[in-house]
Amino acid sequence: MKKIQFLSFAVLLLMSTSCLKDSVDQPNPTQGGSENEVKGVYFSKGKGPYLAGVKSAVELSSLPQPLMFTVGLAASTLQASSVDFNMALSNEAANKLRDTLIGQGFDPANVEVLDPSLITIPASGTVDAGSWADSVEVILNTSALNAENVYVFAINLTGASNGFQAATGGLGTICFQLSVKNRLDGVYSIRGHHNRAPYDLSYQDVAGDPSELLMDMITTGPNSVVYYWQAGGDFGHPIGLTSGLSWYGDFAPEITFNVDNDMVSVVNFVAPGSPVMGVFNNPSYNTFPSRFDPSDHSIYACFNYNNNPLRGFFDTLTYIGPRP
Repeated sequence: MKKIQFLSFAVLLLMSTSCLKDSVDQPNPTQGGSENEVKGVYFSKGKGPYLAGVKSAVELSSLPQPLMFTVGLAASTLQASSVDFNMALSNEAANKLRDTLIGQGFDPANVEVLDPSLITIPASGTVDAGSWADSVEVILNTSALNAENVYVFAINLTGASNGFQAATGGLGTICFQLSVKNRLDGVYSIRGHHNRAPYDLSYQDVAGDPSELLMDMITTGPNSVVYYWQAGGDFGHPIGLTSGLSWYGDFAPEITFNVDNDMVSVVNFVAPGSPVMGVFNNPSYNTFPSRFDPSDHSIYACFNYNNNPLRGFFDTLTYIGPRP
């Protein structure tokens, strides 16, 4: 059984080293490197199932909107001196992400590369001596964004100091997929159950306290939200046998609503893949209509995977308030 938790950053660095060997050239010993060590800087996208791009929900606001990400070091030991790194927007990577989304079925008219004039990024950053990573803040101007659109942009690492090299490929580029927070976005309390034995206990029966039933529903599109389980610290569901555990790890259903009738029209894993998720509608298994109720902001969702009636989820989400 897999406990949902964040790995320490040091562990993440070790896990990334093998990937970095394919993403940077071997260091030059005359520049402070070692023939037996790969020293690189890379984007740490954090935990979560997003493959096409880091999905973020932003406020439609006249105030500057911050967006954070992390640049990490891959090395065998902590460094005695600081390491600088450089960054720049990548129109090429942004357009590739746009093409990917269109290939997944997004309407081309509703997927835009975010105007660079609306993005403020620092040209450089520094990982301090004795640290593994640096947090980077991007400032976005969202005042003129269209709530019906998805916006994309990308940032490349372009260089590093002290014998480190900037990763290329997936570790050297971070892509963002932005949506304006929709009406479904917020903090909810979840009740329900999963019907796969022996994990067919109700969520509240396995939760240690009510705080373990808090779920962030995070905007992923104009009418879509994804589950983020606060107690697990990741995308997931309280469907394990004991408190804080999810049998499926960072299981993350994304639900999309029909704007005309508030019914759930699509359920996907995030990122979409195997097994295939879908709306579960079978009265023989006591399903109920999957919908959003605007009168009290509740969400009701029944879904299963691989069209298996014994792999179903029965969720009732009660609205508590907006997410920060």
